[in-house]
Amino acid sequence: MALLLGGVFVGLGFGAVVDFLVDSAPWGMIVGVLGGFAISIWMAVRSARIYSAEAARDWGPPRDLPDDAEDEDD
Repeated sequence: MALLLGGVFVGLGFGAVVDFLVDSAPWGMIVGVLGGFAISIWMAVRSARIYSAEAARDWGPPRDLPDDAEDEDD
């Protein structure tokens, strides 16, 4: 959660600085928030892939659950 919010707020901060320096309000903040959100989503997906690879290494590949005999209508 902090990863997602942090990216948005950092993008907002960078956008505000750009708006102040270039006098392009509110476009710098809009682009900054959208860019920060996109980067934070990318970082969250990357972290999930890393944690998934670590779990697969530690626990092995995922296994299917056994068939439940009660669900079959024979």
